[in-house]
Amino acid sequence: MLKALTSIFQAYQEMTSKDEIVFGEIIRWMIEQGWPMIGFTAQEGYQRARFLMKDEVLHSLEIILDKKVAAISTLTLRGQCRNQLADPDDMISMFKTDFQNILKLPIFGQMKINHEYNSIYATTAGVRKLGDYMSGRGQVNRPVLEQDLHAKINDVREALRKFKR
Repeated sequence: MLKALTSIFQAYQEMTSKDEIVFGEIIRWMIEQGWPMIGFTAQEGYQRARFLMKDEVLHSLEIILDKKVAAISTLTLRGQCRNQLADPDDMISMFKTDFQNILKLPIFGQMKINHEYNSIYATTAGVRKLGDYMSGRGQVNRPVLEQDLHAKINDVREALRKFKR
């Protein structure tokens, strides 16, 4: 009887902890890629980490996993590109880009660009079932998660490439 109750309780804990398990794998993969974590915030159903990218375009990348209802969550990536000095022509271009982005919603997979003087941010998000990233009880399907992250990071990088000076 005790074994059955323990098994049920453990299954419940694993079901409610999928977001933490998946986010732990995201952190592991990012660090394995050589991108150190420079910030972390966690609350119930919400995890956010910031990584130092230091490549030719991306300065940093923020990943947010926000559990909504049951196992449905949003995975948001926000990349930052830094330029050393804001040129007056760049300021005009910023206003044009910001105006074009007013109606864009990153939650639907669209890329939203935001300028803040010497930094340009690209944000994209998607709604996923956390079960899509799981391969078994408490096990993350690493290839699926890594492929999804790699594709999203490349999308963010390419969106910012034209703004890098």
